[in-house]
Amino acid sequence: MKRRLAILTALLLLGAYLFGCDSADNPIAPTGSTLTVSASPSQIDLDGSSTISITGFRPDGNPLNPGTQLTITTTIGRIMVRQTNGALVPGNIVEVGEAGRATAQLESDGRLGTATITVALTSGGEGASATTDVRIGLNPEDNPTITLDANPSDVALNGTSTITMTARQADGAPLTTGTVNVRTTLGTLGDSALQLSTNNGGIVSTTLTSSQSGTATVTASVGSSDDATVEVTFGTTRKPQLELVANPRIVDVLQQSQISISIRDENNNLITSQQTVFLDGNLGTLSTSSTGNFTSSLQVGVSGGRRTVFFQAGNVPGSGGVSGFVGNSETATAAIEIRDAPAAVSLTPSTSVVTRTTESSITLSALVTDSRSNRVSNEIVTFNAVDGSGASLSFDCSETGCSKATGSDGIAEVTITFQANTIPAGITSFTVRASVRGGSPNDTKTITVQ
Repeated sequence: MKRRLAILTALLLLGAYLFGCDSADNPIAPTGSTLTVSASPSQIDLDGSSTISITGFRPDGNPLNPGTQLTITTTIGRIMVRQTNGALVPGNIVEVGEAGRATAQLESDGRLGTATITVALTSGGEGASATTDVRIGLNPEDNPTITLDANPSDVALNGTSTITMTARQADGAPLTTGTVNVRTTLGTLGDSALQLSTNNGGIVSTTLTSSQSGTATVTASVGSSDDATVEVTFGTTRKPQLELVANPRIVDVLQQSQISISIRDENNNLITSQQTVFLDGNLGTLSTSSTGNFTSSLQVGVSGGRRTVFFQAGNVPGSGGVSGFVGNSETATAAIEIRDAPAAVSLTPSTSVVTRTTESSITLSALVTDSRSNRVSNEIVTFNAVDGSGASLSFDCSETGCSKATGSDGIAEVTITFQANTIPAGITSFTVRASVRGGSPNDTKTITVQ
């Protein structure tokens, strides 16, 4: 009896042992085994594929035994497994290899969506499983984008505008495959379908021309992108740009300034065709010649984009100049400041006495005014010193040529210096002089020599 009981116990223990161990054909994973699964890439095209990588571990952290079978399924697409000869065939059973690893491949079947891949132990392991997702095709929020640019956007009839299209993926990277489709509501496109490539970096262009006036709306799309548009206007009347430049910009009453005329288009190019410019003078008159007939208004033809006319100031000082227009241009102006001619110079020396035997300096200050006693600015004043015979004396001057322009206060100031014993013996006095415009008007003061 005891012997039978011992044999029965041994048989039960053997059965339990055999049930918990791997078989040669399909090793059984022990309870508590785990699986991990990943897909690379996790997003594929409608005709793409992704590699599914699986790793299995026993409860003690060691990899599953080689030969352990796994079931792999997907919600959309096809699972492909590799045979011993290397060929990929449809299937849903894979075996673990070295280090507890196994692989399969997900192939798209043309359906758009998210494939959920599930891997599970075929037996044992208490139903251990793992999942991963692969996106097949693009989600609506991941659509590519396209932008358009037209250059120029205002075109003459039968002119040409270049339409440039930039296609990008959802992440902003250049879209280098696909077809950009273009259409227009007016005119003729050079191409209506353009192929993207790696070389063009997502940028393609075509041309648009029209013999009919109006606004063309150009629309483009790529793949599943939204439409993008840009407008090009044909037959617009463009405004020429008139420029007037006065030289000099400050003149005396009854003096002249030369007015340079230039006419340009919106691209800053000279308009060389014949144009008619209408000009008006303010505080002066105009003529095509410096010795011609001057009138308050002038109409001149301009060929080649440039021409010169003349402005003659009247006898009233003030802010004058020339204004004009050509065609439908904006009014252009050239400002000219008209001032009264200098009428008087008032010279003031800082001292009226110098010493012959020592170095002596005199600051000379000259005030220039016009006939209305207004102070005249920017007028060149020349200073010198002469003896009784009119011969110039030797001295140093703080300004080159001993000349200086009046400031806004109408005053010009220099300092002259006589070195010791440079004033000849016998000279008891000399004259300092300030003059404008070659000598008239001028003013003099007498300096005594000690």
